[in-house]
Amino acid sequence: MPELDTPGRQGSPSRTSLAFYRAFLAVTRPSRLPAAWQIGLGLGVLAVVFILLVAFGISGTSSGVLYGQFYRGHDPQLLLGSPRPIRSDEWLVAGPLTIAQVQQGLPRMSQVFPGGMDASIVWDLPYREWSVLLRPHMWGFFFLPLNNAFAFKWWLPFLVMVGALYVLLTIL
Repeated sequence: MPELDTPGRQGSPSRTSLAFYRAFLAVTRPSRLPAAWQIGLGLGVLAVVFILLVAFGISGTSSGVLYGQFYRGHDPQLLLGSPRPIRSDEWLVAGPLTIAQVQQGLPRMSQVFPGGMDASIVWDLPYREWSVLLRPHMWGFFFLPLNNAFAFKWWLPFLVMVGALYVLLTIL
């Protein structure tokens, strides 16, 4: 195994750097599988990860900030990290508007504000209309419970990007 140089350190590499190096070698090592099999296997793993995240309703929302406004202590549903108050556009505006949309039956003209609001213009809200077909991250709101639909909306763009990058790097 070639020696890894760690800036500012003398001697052997850390366990973390060795783990990353081994993972890098495992991923970049030429495979004996045909490219189509590699792509299918990689995308299949991503699909399983996506299904599990959506099934358990796991998302990266910072809505746990609201928990501290009403209760003492930490949000019991928080899995990792801490809620980011800086993401108030998500937990204070878009999240409540999305919940209101679902409670109203996903209308295009929401009655959240006096006089109504066109949900197709403001934020990234789900509504029932043909144009939502062009926004696949919103499809979950039509057939999933609310928490799972939030997870669907949260993870779909990221995992599609990771899948596209995986396919690109596999065929190069």
